[in-house]
Amino acid sequence: MRIKKQESKMLIKNIRPFYEKILSHVSEGICCLDNDRKIVYFNKAAEDITGFKEKEIIHSHCYDNIFMHVYENGKQLCKTRHCPAIQAISTGKENLQDAIFLHHKNGYRIAVNLKTSPLRDDNNNIVGVMKIFNHANPASQTQKQLEHLKKISMIDTLTDLGNRRFGELELDININQFKRYDWPFGIIFFDIDDFKLINDSFGHSIGDDILKMVAKTIQEATRPFDRIVRWGGDEFLVIIVNINENSLKAIAEKLRRLIEQSFIELNGEKISPTISIGATLAKKHDTIPTIIDRSDSLMYQSKNAGQNKTTFG
Repeated sequence: MRIKKQESKMLIKNIRPFYEKILSHVSEGICCLDNDRKIVYFNKAAEDITGFKEKEIIHSHCYDNIFMHVYENGKQLCKTRHCPAIQAISTGKENLQDAIFLHHKNGYRIAVNLKTSPLRDDNNNIVGVMKIFNHANPASQTQKQLEHLKKISMIDTLTDLGNRRFGELELDININQFKRYDWPFGIIFFDIDDFKLINDSFGHSIGDDILKMVAKTIQEATRPFDRIVRWGGDEFLVIIVNINENSLKAIAEKLRRLIEQSFIELNGEKISPTISIGATLAKKHDTIPTIIDRSDSLMYQSKNAGQNKTTFG
């Protein structure tokens, strides 16, 4: 049985000091909501993971969609009956979601594992929910590796991704391994649709922010051993190892959907880019120019088909 709204608010208020003493020191993000799904607590780890300070989101509701939780297929959680908080309050049971992508304050999508549990008072009445989340995908490169690559000029200074020189080296390694050991790999090649228009309309500073947002979202959505490259300008290359056709298509579509759901805000306006993708598996005769030319041609097929699409070949 649920208690009345006023009693729920009083209980949440009374136990807040307990939250602050205990939960401020844990490494997981903690977000507590009352029965109206209003945010009443947000710990330091939650601030670090999301980029939002507690004072920016306290007393807002999860259905205000600040974090815009989505599955990798782009389906939203908080504005539907599948909202984890609704499920926990209505059933009295905790629920788990793996690899949910939330909206970071800086615009990009970040992968988290999320557990939502009902909060109960001493009489076993549900007074709210607690969301516990952590980073689902560690950084693709350690800071030590990143610093080493910077020293040998293989890192793009804007996005902290590998640069074209790094990408060509990785392609050469993977092509040789494929020919010698039959280790399969594929590439996803894309650029940002109408990027020149974004620069012309909002300025190059916003264009740079879009590039960084796209780079970070791709890092969050790929495996630590895959390679992500800023090929040049607004072109990006992702090298996916140990992959087959269906999996490569699925990953490419996941990346496209997540970028489509990402945005930055400027003067109250949401700027949300899309990408056009060309994806291909390596072939035995491939060289760096042939696999890049093929993926580039496929990417332009996506653009000619209306943009924000994936073409495989």
